[in-house]
Amino acid sequence: MKRNFNSLFLFIKSMSKSEKRYFKLYSSAFKKDTQLIRLFDIIEREKAYEDEVRVLSKFRSVCKGKDFYGTKKKLYEQLMRSLRIYHSGISAEGRINSFINNAQLLLQKRLFDECAVELEKAILLAEEGEFFLLLLQAFEIEARMNLGKELPEQEIVRKESAKEDAILKYRNYSKYLSLESAFATMYYKYSFIRSEQTEFIYSEIISSPFIKDSSMALSARSRMIRSNILCSYYFAKCDFENGYLQAKNVMLEIESRPGFETLFQRKYVSAIGNAIKCLLYLRQYDKMKIIIEKLKLVKPVDKDIAIRKFELKTVEVSALLDVGDFKAALAMIPQMEEELKIYFGKVEMKNQVIILFHAALANFGLEKYSESIKWLNRLLHLPGAEKNSDIYYFAQLANLILHYEKSNIEHVEYKMRSIYKYFYTRQSSFKFESLILQLIKEAIYVNDQKELIALFADYKIKLERVLKDPFEKIAIEYFDIISWLESKIEGKSFADCVRRKATSSAIHLR
Repeated sequence: MKRNFNSLFLFIKSMSKSEKRYFKLYSSAFKKDTQLIRLFDIIEREKAYEDEVRVLSKFRSVCKGKDFYGTKKKLYEQLMRSLRIYHSGISAEGRINSFINNAQLLLQKRLFDECAVELEKAILLAEEGEFFLLLLQAFEIEARMNLGKELPEQEIVRKESAKEDAILKYRNYSKYLSLESAFATMYYKYSFIRSEQTEFIYSEIISSPFIKDSSMALSARSRMIRSNILCSYYFAKCDFENGYLQAKNVMLEIESRPGFETLFQRKYVSAIGNAIKCLLYLRQYDKMKIIIEKLKLVKPVDKDIAIRKFELKTVEVSALLDVGDFKAALAMIPQMEEELKIYFGKVEMKNQVIILFHAALANFGLEKYSESIKWLNRLLHLPGAEKNSDIYYFAQLANLILHYEKSNIEHVEYKMRSIYKYFYTRQSSFKFESLILQLIKEAIYVNDQKELIALFADYKIKLERVLKDPFEKIAIEYFDIISWLESKIEGKSFADCVRRKATSSAIHLR
């Protein structure tokens, strides 16, 4: 089967400089396969994936008579082989696998003492990192090595107990993995809980005894998964205080054990991100800054974690928007767009949508309405953006308000019809969005300034009443419609009203 060229292109583009350098050093040992390096160089120089016709032409010009498709297959296999060897010396799993492979080889050669040394290293590292399957694999080799030996009864009991403990903890960990997978599927689909039906769907997993009872988690890995699920659940409920406490639990679990910050770096960065997001919604910017500093100290062990660190910059931008520092927020966008290019195809769609939405809001706060509309149009026409439902819905509302600000009444009337249709074909229609639509629909036909101010004041009261509903209160976090209404009622800028609200809470980002 011919390998998809796009897959090979994306694979090469995902490699770090050190990984590419190692691949070339590794492959240079096979001088008869120099065409692999040549094909690698040709693909690596391509800036964007189009099709393989141009690559095929370049390959044939430098590697005459060589089979392109066969070389492509060999290149993929060689890349995988070199990266496995490269990462075996970096990741804990890689090192444990190396020790286990060494032990198997030494056992075959009946070098029992040397085999025992390798197994001891594998078991120690596997126990520390709670790599249960690898631990069981090491125990199996150890049992084969000890066949025919007369071991003290106490030693036999100890080894059997360790094996049973590893099996028990692995089964427990597997259960939490299943719960985490099921919860993640729901969270991706529903995100915030904005209806009783959604709350019921979430509660099916949260009511599991493995989640309700902390003593059911038998290992650090299981405890971290449980806390992550609870953190996401509380976040979805807008209970950010409890969400922060669960994120903090994961951070403390990792920070309290030497080496865990590197061993569980992915979970550590994720927990830091969850803590930052919760503190953002709690408007506790001082705490948030301290944890952001922790994030900056993390040195990514792989590209995936570097991307996760990049994605969390969206939270920093959110904080700047919250306190009305729209200029500083906008200043972060160009660099983030450049990093998006570097992480081509690797950043989650949700984060791409958030970056575009933030850019639109920053321009809105600076009263650059035309620029704001451009950013929103990019968002609304981004393939797959509609899957990030909440942000996509509010982007449409913000687009409507922007055209109202620019007095594009005909455009507002035209867009109103399509947005009404869009909103009311959803499974659930929320009061907050419905009121905004009704407000704009009425406002475009009011010419008297006093009457218009009275209309805005009336809807401000209605919206504030709606925001007391726990299923509706998250809506204000996407776009601060209350501050916008206050700016219309008081004749002040939107930015001034946002800054006043931040100041009145005695909360400062800087």
